[in-house]
Amino acid sequence: MIDCHAHISSSAFDLDRDDVIQRAQKTGITTIIAVSENIEDSHEVLKLCRDYPGFLRPCIGIHPDNLDIVVRRISQIKKESEYQVRQITTHHAQNLFGLG
Repeated sequence: MIDCHAHISSSAFDLDRDDVIQRAQKTGITTIIAVSENIEDSHEVLKLCRDYPGFLRPCIGIHPDNLDIVVRRISQIKKESEYQVRQITTHHAQNLFGLG
């Protein structure tokens, strides 16, 4: 039997994660698909899967509830990049041959 969606990296399991995994194995679970909710969590999922090779399998990504954080960060990076391009073009306008 496979548990196809488990947030085993959640801090809720920090105190008893090993016990939870051992109980799952004893009840006949052969594989747990460990899912992530964000980039940071993806790293934790991958680490746990290395700790339990062949039993925990990673499924990494960003949960839709966390996408607004990603969109805000992309917007911030875009604004910062536009500002930096404007600064460079203003400072080096005499020497620029093109802009893309």
